[in-house]
Amino acid sequence: FEAAAVIEALKNQNITVFAGTPTMFFHILSHRDGQGAQFETLKRASCGGAPLPLEIRDEFRRRFGIVMTEGYGLTESTVSLCGYSEGMLPKAGSVGVPVPGVELKIIDESGEHVSLGDPGEICAKGPNIMAGYWNRPEATAETIQDGWLHTGDIGIMDDHGYVFVIDRKKDLIIKGGYNIYPREIEEIIYQIPQVNMAAVFGVPDAAKGELVYAAVSPRDGQTLTSEEIMRHLRAKLAKYKLPQSVVVLDQLPTGPTGKILRRELKTDWKSLFVPSK
Repeated sequence: FEAAAVIEALKNQNITVFAGTPTMFFHILSHRDGQGAQFETLKRASCGGAPLPLEIRDEFRRRFGIVMTEGYGLTESTVSLCGYSEGMLPKAGSVGVPVPGVELKIIDESGEHVSLGDPGEICAKGPNIMAGYWNRPEATAETIQDGWLHTGDIGIMDDHGYVFVIDRKKDLIIKGGYNIYPREIEEIIYQIPQVNMAAVFGVPDAAKGELVYAAVSPRDGQTLTSEEIMRHLRAKLAKYKLPQSVVVLDQLPTGPTGKILRRELKTDWKSLFVPSK
């Protein structure tokens, strides 16, 4: 992603709609060419691919006067499941409503519908859902049940049909019987101005089942310490949600679209967090 080229295009090529990932929007905001830039023709900006930190959304609105909206979907759903149509009033933290033709339901572990406002797994049905995984019948049967795509994402739906994605089901941390959602902790870390990226994940523990760990990278030219981050978290989180340890890295591992590769951090956590003897 070349932030300078995108900023130049948004300034000079009469672009009215721009869609990107959170990392792309972060680089637009932090790039020197984005300081003081005016996108006079831009009317809409939408974000997808990963959860959008509220700090990025709010800063984009302050800087450019554009209310950024989020969408939601998967490769298995031919990209789109939820979004905003033109003129819809955005809700903070919501990915919008199901797109036309798509049905959504939120279920618990037993497959029953949860009450409005309660968290559960997001399931979808519609003409855009995949037929199955190529030559993987067992994975297909696990993912598509009775015509419903089980997304593996935890979310809630409010009484107006707006959907809020809380976290990936597989990323849920269960510590001593408590359910801990990494995204909640990451949002609080992103409130620290020096933070570039943050990833919270669970690691196995014999006594508690899992413990909470966090990896953070600072913005270019900024300094950040684990102690500063923990001090910020202690003021805003219940004690059981606090990370066991926080590490500050120059960069976090990311994929081609800029999404943080949490699995690599989980695989390498011993070398990152535990001092070598």
